[in-house]
Amino acid sequence: MKIDVNKVKIGADFELFIVDNEKNFISAIPFIDGTKESPLPVSPVGHAIQHDGALAEANVPPVLLFSNEEMWENIQLVTEAIKERLPTGLEVLCCPNGEYKDDQLQDEEARRFGCDPDFSAWNGGEINEKPDANETNKRCCGYHVHISFPGASPANVMRLVRLLDVNIALPFLFIDEDKERRNLYGKAGCFRFKDYGEIAGVEYRSLSNSVIKDKETFNFFWDGLIKAIKDYNEGLDYLAYEAKIQEAINTYNLDIANELVEEFNIKVLENA
Repeated sequence: MKIDVNKVKIGADFELFIVDNEKNFISAIPFIDGTKESPLPVSPVGHAIQHDGALAEANVPPVLLFSNEEMWENIQLVTEAIKERLPTGLEVLCCPNGEYKDDQLQDEEARRFGCDPDFSAWNGGEINEKPDANETNKRCCGYHVHISFPGASPANVMRLVRLLDVNIALPFLFIDEDKERRNLYGKAGCFRFKDYGEIAGVEYRSLSNSVIKDKETFNFFWDGLIKAIKDYNEGLDYLAYEAKIQEAINTYNLDIANELVEEFNIKVLENA
């Protein structure tokens, strides 16, 4: 089965930190009213915000595959909605991980880590271990890509996720220098199969919020997304390189990553 690129839709959710003037990490719970179960709408067409534990989270509605400019504008809209709710002296910070002081994690909700389990596309859909929020004050921010298309099934979205790892997660090792986030979340091939109502798809969960640190980086990510779908339609897969790809992504091994992007002829963002 090939993916009809004209019927693909791309959505996203992502997390941001809130910090004070001294860059201390501040819980979003007192300022952002929406929750995972009941997001706060900030438009009539699907833009929403909420707190996710101590983090600020935003949701953007899906766009067509070749509508990256519209998606970038959607991301700015929900980010501004979060900023507007913060008092003077607080701001949002786009970085992959940070550590809260104990006084910011007193609320029971601040000790929550995610909700539903996610799975590994490299290990036959095996469930990923969920971290214990009570064992650490560290938190991490992801950029989760929602991809829907006619004919999506658990088997074919896992192959797509593996291609997303190759075309996006590998070259992003040279952009996102964080080495700690994957100790908690976002290992290679991390996904959830999703039912979006009239259509199904996948939530790809391996990337950090470094995707949206600036427009150039975001456009580089989007190019990799289009390339992954093209590779899917050409029948590509990289199961023979499973061990190396997982090691490169999960352990931030740039030597292996360099070897792989050269072998696969994967573009790397210059001056990343």
